[in-house]
Amino acid sequence: MNRKLCFSQLMLLLAVLAFLAGCGPSATIPVSTPEGSGDSIVSRPADFAFKVSVQTCVTDTYDSSTGTYSQDMGPDKAPATVQIPLTENELNTIYAAATAIHFSDYPAKYVSASAGKMPLQVFIQYSLTIANNGNSHSVTWAQGITADQTQQSLDLDGLYRAIMNLIQSKPEYKTLPDRGFGCM
Repeated sequence: MNRKLCFSQLMLLLAVLAFLAGCGPSATIPVSTPEGSGDSIVSRPADFAFKVSVQTCVTDTYDSSTGTYSQDMGPDKAPATVQIPLTENELNTIYAAATAIHFSDYPAKYVSASAGKMPLQVFIQYSLTIANNGNSHSVTWAQGITADQTQQSLDLDGLYRAIMNLIQSKPEYKTLPDRGFGCM
C-alpha cells in the first residue's frame, strides 16, 4: 500500500531517531515545523512536565513530574501504580514533538472537524497537560477514529500515541497486573 506519511508518523520517526542517536540531557533536537518552514532548534525548558490520561470504561494516567503511571483496575478496586521514569532524551523528544505541532495553540477542549461523523471505533476521552516556562496548557478531546480526520487531529493523536508507545515500551509498564477485563 503506497501512502504519504502524515506528520504524526514523522514525529514518531523523529522520536525513534533521537533516541537511537543518544541525545544528551542538554541536547536540542532539530524538528521540521508542520508548515514546512524548515528546521528549527527546540530546547526543552527545565520545568517541562506533562500529564496524560485516557478514559474508556476506566482511566489510566501518567504524570512525568512524579514518573507515576496509574492503571485503573475497575470498579471498587484500587488503581495499580508503577514508577516509570523517563530519560532526558525521551523528555526532549516529547517536548520537541509537542512544540512541532503547536500544542499550546490547541483549545482547552479540542473538537475535530470530523467530530459527529460515524466512528469506526469506540470513542475515547483523552487529556494532555503540558507545563513549561511557568505555564500550563491542558487539552481534552474525545475521539472515535473516522475516515476523514483533520491533520490537526492526526497530529494531536500522533503526539498522544508517541507518548503512550514510549511509556508502554518500558519494562516497568510491563509489570502492571492484567485488569482481567476489556472495555467495549
